[in-house]
Amino acid sequence: MLAYLWNDPVWNKVIAGIILLVVTAAGARIANIHWWSAIMRWAFRVLSRRYRPAANIRVIDARPEEAGIGYPLKYRITMLNNTAVAAEVRVAEYRPKRVTLKRLVLEVLQLWFGEWLPDPDGVDRIAVYPQQQFRAWIGIDESKFNAQQVEALRGQIGTLVLSIDGEAVSIDL
Repeated sequence: MLAYLWNDPVWNKVIAGIILLVVTAAGARIANIHWWSAIMRWAFRVLSRRYRPAANIRVIDARPEEAGIGYPLKYRITMLNNTAVAAEVRVAEYRPKRVTLKRLVLEVLQLWFGEWLPDPDGVDRIAVYPQQQFRAWIGIDESKFNAQQVEALRGQIGTLVLSIDGEAVSIDL
């Protein structure tokens, strides 16, 4: 049986690879060399990034909201993670087009678990399950705009840039 497998053009390479792996691992273990585990960790990181699906975030709702003490006029964006895996989400930046912010706040993210959490304040980083809703807000400068003006500028407000698993994803508002 072994002779048959060794003469097969595919299996002889598989067997040779296994023998090489065992000999290399045994030699590294005997010599107390830790490079083997470092190579395996590096390969796992590279392969897990390479085969990770691209971020797919869909905006469900976006509207101005008059509430809050520090930020009386907010623009709240509700989104859905359409990716097949969980995603780490952070707010990276805001690029204004027609609407300026009072100040960019990073602790603005919330998750939907039957209610928006954490409540009342958001956090700067969240892990979003597949098909889970999350939301963020930006604090619009209320001395220059009101809710009706912001609603009329929909599509021209600016761009919210999220960092999703380290990848920049732009959301036009």
